[in-house]
Amino acid sequence: MTRGVGLLLLLGLTGCASTVAKILPVGEPVTKERCAAFSMLEFGRRDGREARRLGERFESWRQDCAAFGVKFDREEYELGYREGLAEYCSCEKGFALGVKGGFAELRGQYFMCESAEYAHFHRGFALGRGFEKDESLVRQVNPVKTEYDEAGIGARAVAQCAALPESRAKIKEERLHIALKVEARRKVSGPSVIAQLEYSNNTSGPVRFVSWVLGRDGEPSGAFFKVTRDGKELPYIGMTAKRAPPVDSDFVVLKPGESLKDKVDLSRAYAWGLGPGRFDLHLEAEALEPGSARVLRSEDAGFSF
Repeated sequence: MTRGVGLLLLLGLTGCASTVAKILPVGEPVTKERCAAFSMLEFGRRDGREARRLGERFESWRQDCAAFGVKFDREEYELGYREGLAEYCSCEKGFALGVKGGFAELRGQYFMCESAEYAHFHRGFALGRGFEKDESLVRQVNPVKTEYDEAGIGARAVAQCAALPESRAKIKEERLHIALKVEARRKVSGPSVIAQLEYSNNTSGPVRFVSWVLGRDGEPSGAFFKVTRDGKELPYIGMTAKRAPPVDSDFVVLKPGESLKDKVDLSRAYAWGLGPGRFDLHLEAEALEPGSARVLRSEDAGFSF
């Protein structure tokens, strides 16, 4: 007996609810018409928003309606899933969980989200922690019950995340866009952490910045990277060079549309530690451009050991 036929017999004999019945309104029977109208796109989004594993419930949904001859579109489901997961891994979601103290959610994020998305979530979470006692968002009804203004939290999350200098919108608006990827692995001699940078001038005029942030002999000469391990900032332990004010020969100049790639070895620059951990980092350094206080900031990147 197949699962689909067995399910129909159970429905007819006992009235038990199937997987599809559980996600339909209470009391609604599983019918061919309802299965045909079932949106894989929307429930893919729901799985993503809830950070379920990709396809975790898809097979159950497919089998529950298979007896009616209804086929579910896996590609449509996965499209919805990616959209939903992008919402889950956002700065705004992190902010909401920070307000509510969602520590378990924070610890589990990097298992589901890409490194850059997790970094956005983590920054949102840190911001949200600052609003845990904001009475306009949080009301302590009694010692065990807390009520939250969901609409207010959502609006505050959008405003706070949009103001972050590392927000995607602001990164794209910068005169100099800095892409960042990290290659990291454990070795017998210790961790190997290589930052791959790509500087791009997307403006109509030249952009220049001091060459020191590119590293010295492949290694940084100062704390140009901000690094955290499981949310706690790591101190810089690499070499530090004392320099005179930059002169023209110390600058890199990128013409409109021009890009420059570089690698920086961070293996000995930070105390990575021996045990497992989640690391997030970005480049943050003064451009030292005459007449400007501009700060160079890269995209976020991250990795786990």
